[in-house]
Amino acid sequence: EEFCRSLFEDGTLREQDGVVIAAGDHDLVQVPDSVESLLTTRIDGLDSEVKRVLQYAAIVGRRFWEGVITDALAHRPVEDELSTLQKGALVRSQDLSAVEGDREFVFEHLLTQEVVYGGLLRGRRSELHGSVAEWLVEQLGDRPGEHDDWIAFHFERSGQPERAVPYLERAALGARDQGALVDAAMLLTRAMDMAEDPESESRILCVAEEVAALQGHLSERHRYVERLEELAEFTDALDLRATARYRRALIALDGGDLSRTRELGEEALELYREMGDVSLEGDALRLLGRLEHMWGQYGQAVEYYQAGLACESEAGDEDGQADMHDRLGLVCVDRGDYVEGLSYLDRARDMFAANGRRAQEARVLAHRATALMALGSLGEAKETASEALDLATAAGSRRAMASAELTLGMIEAADGSPEAGERLRGACSLGLKMGNRSMQARAWLALSDVEPDPETASDAVRRVLALCEGSGLVHLQVLALARKAELALSAGRTGEADEASRQAVEMLRQYGNVQGPEERVLMVRAAVLGELGKREAGASLTGEAAGIVLSRAERITDPDLRRRFLEFPAHAAIVAAGVEPRDEGRP
Repeated sequence: EEFCRSLFEDGTLREQDGVVIAAGDHDLVQVPDSVESLLTTRIDGLDSEVKRVLQYAAIVGRRFWEGVITDALAHRPVEDELSTLQKGALVRSQDLSAVEGDREFVFEHLLTQEVVYGGLLRGRRSELHGSVAEWLVEQLGDRPGEHDDWIAFHFERSGQPERAVPYLERAALGARDQGALVDAAMLLTRAMDMAEDPESESRILCVAEEVAALQGHLSERHRYVERLEELAEFTDALDLRATARYRRALIALDGGDLSRTRELGEEALELYREMGDVSLEGDALRLLGRLEHMWGQYGQAVEYYQAGLACESEAGDEDGQADMHDRLGLVCVDRGDYVEGLSYLDRARDMFAANGRRAQEARVLAHRATALMALGSLGEAKETASEALDLATAAGSRRAMASAELTLGMIEAADGSPEAGERLRGACSLGLKMGNRSMQARAWLALSDVEPDPETASDAVRRVLALCEGSGLVHLQVLALARKAELALSAGRTGEADEASRQAVEMLRQYGNVQGPEERVLMVRAAVLGELGKREAGASLTGEAAGIVLSRAERITDPDLRRRFLEFPAHAAIVAAGVEPRDEGRP
């Protein structure tokens, strides 16, 4: 295409009466070595003023505006030159423009822009990039959007690269909020390379750690927090020390080191309160609430979450408020208040969706699917979990994908779907890659329920117990011990089943609640006691388990939902066992 245009320009070809004819000496025509050399020849053959305008346009980028060349680069009208470039099919005018009231153009080919740009001296480029950046700031700087990356690009290549940092930050936040996590990470890396002061660098590091957490990149999270700790030590700044402790606590939580999480979380909370930053105080309260929640201390968890919600409301942090609603919804689900839990979760989802936070919305949908599964609404639960997985995949959040995969796998397992095993193994793998011990343990535990081979199922339980050892993941340890007892009992190893089920119930009594189906723990122990001939003690536990299920059913105000909950096979079996006659003639 470019070759044909060059033949028209040098007179070898011309158009006559709508027909192209050979007009020059075609024996002298040489095929160029490359498209680049042909373009260079065409560009060098332009009038000097037209060529200069083309070079100015190449500095701006593949897209450019008449105004930036007129006002910031040529400092004169360039309408005639642009018309000549259009006739030569080097650039073309666009119907719409990102700059209101200005004409937008685009290079016909990206390669054309690259060749023109490459022909400029580096020092001259730097000066022109600075002029373009200033013009873009004046025209678009107060409008967040794709323009931020354009502005940053030109400052990066100017003599003032540090001025790109705030625009890269804003572009990264926009990409994060839209779920474009890979783009956000790249923008933050560019910003970190140019940040000159500890305050800017620490701010960027915090967002980078959050994005890395959503992506499930554990090594990067450690690297960012280590740098935060270095900055905190170097500056002795209170806010950096608090932030470093809070971010380290989040990594400890995902790694299953709950004692270390509490220690760091309480230190961060104290420092945030000393600073008087209510939004950050809310973050620390949410973290401590998650710990109490995992340990089954639902009342204390709710206190932390409600206090955190008040802080986030005072600070006007909508994302923080949405996250608190999500956590409150999960507490309600775990203590059996399903309808109230769904209400909280729906509120959280609406808030995240309104702010375009796709990864967070996917996480809430996975939690909602868990609540629906607990209610016995497997069809709706599966549909919701699939929606969560699609949204997480679109957002590029490995963390949200793993949560959705795990939830969907558990629902499929409860529904008897054959694909459950493969999906749960995938969730195990994702949890391992992210260094998330809790997620790994939950996936292995769910996998132990669907593995047809008893030895493979037992190996899955051993993995859960190993992950829980010394980590503080009490709720998963209790459920894993109960599952170990089930498998041992089915294999005729009554002594092993007795020991494991006894430990599980003792831990349940110690903590009062566990995050998960605690009635299952009681039923397993009851079965073991029955096998040992201790029918009265077993019947008492069965009745207690049935009471838990019935108590939860009473809190479901919707009659249809309550019926579905009680008709769910697992719940119906427990209730039926709890009301059966315990011996001859005794109700």
